[in-house]
Amino acid sequence: MAEDTEVRIDLRGDGRIILYKRAGLKDPVWQARIRVPSSTCYKRVATKSLSTAIGFQAGAAN
Repeated sequence: MAEDTEVRIDLRGDGRIILYKRAGLKDPVWQARIRVPSSTCYKRVATKSLSTAIGFQAGAAN
């Protein structure tokens, strides 16, 4: 069943690493959005995991 709201977790509290699940997907996986300090861009990485714990580990490793 699809979730109606997007879930976002700021890992460091400063907005540099954000884990999130997109709303409206049948099987949403955790994705990480990483802000690069010397750039205006973000790096987005799919953790390929439905589990919150594994999503945390993958987001912190990147």
